[in-house]
Amino acid sequence: MRSVIGRYWQLFESQLLLPKESTADRRRVRLRSILIALSLIIVWVGQLVAKAGLPTLLRDHPLLLVILDARTRDIVLASPKLGVIELITVAVIWRFSVHFLYYVVGRWYGEIALRWLAGRVGKGVLRIEGNFARWSLPAVFLLSNKLVCLLAGSLGMRPAVFAAAHLPGTVIRVVVLCLVLRSNSATLVPIVSKMDQNADWLTVVFVTGTLVTLGASIYLRYRSVKRSSESDSESGTA
Repeated sequence: MRSVIGRYWQLFESQLLLPKESTADRRRVRLRSILIALSLIIVWVGQLVAKAGLPTLLRDHPLLLVILDARTRDIVLASPKLGVIELITVAVIWRFSVHFLYYVVGRWYGEIALRWLAGRVGKGVLRIEGNFARWSLPAVFLLSNKLVCLLAGSLGMRPAVFAAAHLPGTVIRVVVLCLVLRSNSATLVPIVSKMDQNADWLTVVFVTGTLVTLGASIYLRYRSVKRSSESDSESGTA
């Protein structure tokens, strides 16, 4: 276990934190990398808490649920309990902030970020990159997911251009979604009420499921890295 962690840390230091530059540049890049890592951890923990505690948060703190994770699932469930303006405002801020963070990761770390993403979602990401340049602007406007934003950053899209494409597209999608949900609130209210009535035991189920999924994911990642580390050691010995 220690050797696997050490391998990750060496890779992190050599590729992100310690470039072959002056001491001042190294400190600047180190600080930048730490801030990015902390930001990603905050987003990840927020989403994990929202996923595990969804029934209780929905019953007692629906606005906090959307603040932690404003993906479509949470917006749909929280919509009967929140005003349209506050729901739109929080959802737009959350989505733009999280997606801009992934854009920054792609812009600052380029190929390293793409290789990291390919390791998580598959090497198809590298094939998409080759055709993304022609469609980057409409893709950011129409899709604006984490993958698209990371690719936009890695290809060098300017921050002002990214914001000008992402923000209007996000506002339009969130506004349309919230208006559709408002017009169908009669269908959602009974569902949300039923969840509220059973929130306590549902929360136990959600927390258990989240922990099991997280544990399995960590274990599989550990096994994958360990096999890779052992393979590299055997290659070096040979």
